[in-house]
Amino acid sequence: MLRGKLPAKTGIYISTFTSEIELALDQIQALPENAWATNMTVTPTALSTQATQNRCLGEYEALIFSGPGRYLWLRLELAGNGSATPIIESIKLEFPRISLRRYLPAVFAEDPNGADFTDRFLSIFDTTLRGIEHKIDYEASYFDPRSAPAEPKTPGGVDFLSWLGSWIGVSLDRLLPVRKRRQILEQEGALQCIRGTRLGLWKQLLLFLGMQPETVCCPHSQPKKLCVPKPLNCAPPNKACAWEPPALILENYQLRRWLFLGAGRLGDDAVLWGRRIINRSQLSTNAQAGVTQLLTTPDPFHDPFLAYSNKFTVFVPAQFGASDQKRRGLINLLEAEKPAHTQYQIEYVTPRMRIGFQSMIGLDSVVGRYPSGVTVGQKLGKDSVLSGAPQQGGPSFEIGRSSRIGPGSKLD
Repeated sequence: MLRGKLPAKTGIYISTFTSEIELALDQIQALPENAWATNMTVTPTALSTQATQNRCLGEYEALIFSGPGRYLWLRLELAGNGSATPIIESIKLEFPRISLRRYLPAVFAEDPNGADFTDRFLSIFDTTLRGIEHKIDYEASYFDPRSAPAEPKTPGGVDFLSWLGSWIGVSLDRLLPVRKRRQILEQEGALQCIRGTRLGLWKQLLLFLGMQPETVCCPHSQPKKLCVPKPLNCAPPNKACAWEPPALILENYQLRRWLFLGAGRLGDDAVLWGRRIINRSQLSTNAQAGVTQLLTTPDPFHDPFLAYSNKFTVFVPAQFGASDQKRRGLINLLEAEKPAHTQYQIEYVTPRMRIGFQSMIGLDSVVGRYPSGVTVGQKLGKDSVLSGAPQQGGPSFEIGRSSRIGPGSKLD
C-alpha cells in the first residue's frame, strides 16, 4: 500500500524481486529487467475522482507477483513532467498473504493457472476483509479507558471514550484533557460503591486537581518499584510518602456551635447566633410597613439548623478560578457527582491568611516553617529573610537593628 501525493502528469512504477538469500546492492542493480515482477504503474487517471481533485494518492494497493522468498526488494520509479513530482508519504507491506481461496472447494486449486487467477481475483476483497479482521483482533482496546478512541469521527459527535463512560453513568467533561478523562473513567469502577458520598466526591476532586500522592510527592519520598523480588531479610520497608492530601470539603453542619439558654456552656467553640445567621424582620428595628411580609414558615426555632443543612463548601486553589476552562470543569464535576439534594459553594484559596475571613487550618491555610536567613552567595527569593547576628543573653534594644517597643524589649 502506497500513500502520498500524485499530481497531474506524474506516475509511479512499482517493481519487486524476491530471493531466498540476501544479495548485495551491486548484485540487485545488475539483475536483468525480466527478473523483476509486479511491474505496475500508478497514474492520476487510475485514482478516484475525489482523490484526483485532492491530488492525493490515498492508499493505492498493488499485489506483489514475485514468488515466495525470505528477502524482498521493492523498486519505485518516480516520473514527472519537470514541474511536479510524486510524493510518497508511507509504504505498508502486508504478509503473509493468505488467499481467500482456502474457503472455496478444492476444485478451484487443481489447475495452477486457474488457482493463480482465483488468488489474484480474490485479493481485491482481501484488504477490506483484512481491515475488518484487524479491528476484531484489537477490539479489546475499545473497552479499555487507556486506549479507547477519544476523538469523535464526525464533528460534534460523541467519541467512544465518552460513550464507554455512559455505560456506567459517567459523563466525561469534554473541557478536560484527554489524559484526565482517561484517568477519571479508569478509577470510576472503584468509586461506584461510594458515589454520591463525601469520600467519593473527595477522591474525584483529588484527581481533578492533580493532588494524588503519586504525582505530588517528591520522587525520593516514594517507594521504589523495581522488577526484582523483595529481599528475604528483616530490612525495614521503604518509607512511604509523608504528604497527605487536603480535606478540600467542609460540610456546613459542622459550623453549628450555637448556644441554648439553660443547656449551653460558654467556651472557645460557642457562638451566639443572631441576625448574622438568620435576619428575620423585627418590629421597630428593620420591618417596614407595606414592604415586609410576616411569614410563619419555616419555623424560626429551626432556622439556624436549616441555614447550613444539606450544604457544603469546596476549597480549591485559586488557579482553578482564574481559568474559565478549569472553573467550568470544576462546576461540571460538582454538578455530576454531588448528591442531588445538596448545594455547594466554591472557595478559591489564595496564598494569604485573613483571620475571620480565610484562615481555616487544614482547608485554606497551612502553617509552614519560618524561613531561614540568607547566607552569602545565596539568591534572594519570595521567602528570603535578611537576618542579623544571633543575639546573646536575650533580646536587646539597638537603634537601627532590633529596636522594637513591646514585649521582649529592654534597654541595655
